[in-house]
Amino acid sequence: MLKTLSSLALLVAAGAALAGAQEDPPAQSRFRRANGTLVVKSTAGSIPWSGEPLVRSTEPGERYHYLWAPELLASARAAAYVDADLPQGFRLGSNVGPPGSPMVAKAPARLIDFDGLNRSTAGRLGASFFPPDTIVAASPTKVLEGTNVALRLTTRTGFEVDSIPLNNFFGFAGSVLFDPKVYFDRLSERFFVVALEQSLDPDLSGIWLGVSKSSDPAVLLAPDEFCTYRIQGRREGSWADYPGIGINENWFAVAVNNFAFADGSFRRVQIYLTRVSQVTDNAESCPALAIKRFAPPTDAQGRTAFSVHPAQHYTTTDLPGKPLFMVSGSSFLPESYYTLWRIITDAGGQPRISKQTIEGDFSYFFPPLAPQRDGALLDTGDTRITQVAFRDGTVWAAHATACGIGPLPNESCVRAVGITPSADSAAFTFGEAFGRPNMFMFWPGIAVNKNGDLMMAFQRAVPQGFMGVTFNGKRANALHFDGIRNLRGSSCPLDNFSVNLGANRTGDYVGLQTDPLDDVSFWVAGEYTSQIDPLMGCDWKTRIGRARYN
Repeated sequence: MLKTLSSLALLVAAGAALAGAQEDPPAQSRFRRANGTLVVKSTAGSIPWSGEPLVRSTEPGERYHYLWAPELLASARAAAYVDADLPQGFRLGSNVGPPGSPMVAKAPARLIDFDGLNRSTAGRLGASFFPPDTIVAASPTKVLEGTNVALRLTTRTGFEVDSIPLNNFFGFAGSVLFDPKVYFDRLSERFFVVALEQSLDPDLSGIWLGVSKSSDPAVLLAPDEFCTYRIQGRREGSWADYPGIGINENWFAVAVNNFAFADGSFRRVQIYLTRVSQVTDNAESCPALAIKRFAPPTDAQGRTAFSVHPAQHYTTTDLPGKPLFMVSGSSFLPESYYTLWRIITDAGGQPRISKQTIEGDFSYFFPPLAPQRDGALLDTGDTRITQVAFRDGTVWAAHATACGIGPLPNESCVRAVGITPSADSAAFTFGEAFGRPNMFMFWPGIAVNKNGDLMMAFQRAVPQGFMGVTFNGKRANALHFDGIRNLRGSSCPLDNFSVNLGANRTGDYVGLQTDPLDDVSFWVAGEYTSQIDPLMGCDWKTRIGRARYN
């Protein structure tokens, strides 16, 4: 989305219901083991669970008591806690249920994490924007982060190699570029970079594309290490916003939402395609760019299509026509269907687009704004599809939705859906809205590894704390997602209030992709808040990490 330009400018979980959401709780509130019984230390004193012990452990014969969430809420007044003190494979939370219920496994474990760009460092490279639009991509040797309005290249351990404003990277001296997307394609072994251009005087819109010449760029410099291109984004008096990128063995796709210059109203989705073989044959010189354009006016239900998101294909597509898949939801809420789009290659080598309805057994709703301590509400976006991944015959998509996990009011949750296509049909094979009582999750990303394990990453907020970036996972054969793990919590309330939204701007997405080096772990990046300097106050920073199931 077009960003707000500025000139300059704990997490206390709701009892044990918020399992794993706090890595560093306050000193007065922490779980410990006492004679084989788990207790919580809080301002209300030590409170052991008095029910029957649950027997489930990685070591035979060990027995552990656990504290059920309502007991903690009643006695400890929403004390914070961590799941790191629990035995491996254990976690606490209201979703576990009363004594006798099975324990739930933890999310993937963090392997490494480090700070990325923040509003100050990104601003020094261009202009000071919010929100950050955090995105990340990793090759076997490098990590590339994008934010508004800069790119940063590091080693896989976080050592900075290069950083550059988006405008300088693309060699564009006009309006400030925004909405970066980056992705490393393991099939072609290239980084892809996309950013958007918009100006009102005159009315101009552009979609900028960068493609690395190898998997190991030494610097962020074109034309030495990258080939860059501008695609006309102005269509019938409208400008391009909120890009979604995807790729398979044949096509690279950028899908955007176009809004009218005159009044900001939504006009249509535009989809731009280029042949992967053409743009990645660039080791010696930069080839010319040939673009195919589609403007699908309606989805499979005959309604106006909105936010059609291409899939990032981790494996080749074995169906006829080698389809590049895309997914969209409905903006007419509440609703239960999705549209599965296919861009197939016909016998003459040309792309063709088709669509079909995939009906879920649930409904999705507009997510409510999220609370934060000592600050105004946080923007949680809408139900648009925010990332799509394809692997081994299944299309996975993620988006936010409203849900009722605890007492009213509702929370914002993250939903993952799995769709398995065949040659001429598709089946809805997985769907889960993941949430916690009184916790708000939004802007989800999704990726899948070679084992079939899923990871979702998202922004997370609670009324008693501040916004941070969190992730969870689902093993290939599991029926549900595991508990959550914090990548980085925050220390102060976000303060960049948007009058139009009636909330502080967040998002507009997180970064998530499977690591091409081992094809098992995941790279994730998201937004948290911290005091940057006295002039800017509490503002956004980004955190980058790698995680995997042990």
